[in-house]
Formats: sequence, structure tokens, C-alpha cells
Amino acid sequence: MDAGPLPQKLFIAFDVPKEAYAFHATVHKAIAGPHTYARKHLTPPHITVKAPMLVSATQASDIHDALCDLVDTGKVARFAVELGEINMFTKSGALYLSVDGGAIRPQMFTIIHALASMGFARGFYEGLVPHITLAKAHKWNRFSLRQVIEGLDGRPRGEFMIERLRIFTRYGMSSGEWNTSEILDLR
Repeated sequence: MDAGPLPQKLFIAFDVPKEAYAFHATVHKAIAGPHTYARKHLTPPHITVKAPMLVSATQASDIHDALCDLVDTGKVARFAVELGEINMFTKSGALYLSVDGGAIRPQMFTIIHALASMGFARGFYEGLVPHITLAKAHKWNRFSLRQVIEGLDGRPRGEFMIERLRIFTRYGMSSGEWNTSEILDLR
């Protein structure tokens, strides 16, 4: 992993099945018009495990090594999830595709625990809702954006395998797109 200049932001997420990528692209095409009053998500579709954190190059390398160890030893491995319902976070207005399945939380616990033991994360937040963010609506237009998204074809429903872990990095204090994304294949 390229350490890059200091400081850098890093976040960790599970990659999503190709069907979720396709639906994400369909959503972004549908909200591309000037009157949708919605914001696109700046990362590829993903299921966040650890929100962005500011780290040094050395810390980023340590985190990378710890994640590789979890994957190499099979402590974090492939697992199945259920996808399907469209929901909205009331506070942020983010519309998301729900991710369900008993296997996702233990995988998240394992990663969060490893990060916490290194001083990079607090204990796992029980209220965390595993999800794939589709778009963020402006407050006055949440209902209509939700109707548009719910009416789209191609929404993935059913059981899918999660097979990859992603490490997103943004160098310096910039905002916007993430500079790099490394993928670790789960076994």
C-alpha cells in the first residue's frame, strides 16, 4: 500500500455484489437531472465497516497489515447477506439498500475489534445499520426521491455473497473522490 503524504484519510468497507453495482449506476442515472435535488455518493457502492479516520502513513500501513492478517488467517471470510429493501436515514436523508444477514455483524465485530486494539476505533456501535448508500436527498425532496428509486428496475433482492474488503484512501486534507481503493479478496 502506498503510504502517501501526511495526513491521510482511510476508511474500510465490504465490497458489494455486481448486482448492487448495477443498481447503484441505475440510481445515479435516474437522479442525474437538474431537478432531482439529490447528491450522488462519492465512492463506489460499499458497506461501511469503519467510517473515515485521519491517520499517518505509518498508521495506514499498520492498519493494512492488520486487515491482511485477518483475511489471510480466515478470521474475516466470505459471507452471505440479504439485499432488497429501500430505506432512508431520517437525519441525513440518505436513501439506502438494506443489507441483512446474521453473518455480517460478526465480520464487522472482528474488524472493529482489531482496529480498537490498535487504538483506531471505539467498541462496535450496536445501532449500526449495515447498508449500501444510494443517494442523499435534500430535506424538502426526500419522499419524491424515494419514489423514484423504489420505482426503478433492477433492484437486487435475495441472497448474495460478500467476497471482498476495500480500503479507501484520500491523501492530504482534500475532499471529494477517494484517491485509491485497495481490494482484499476474502476466502
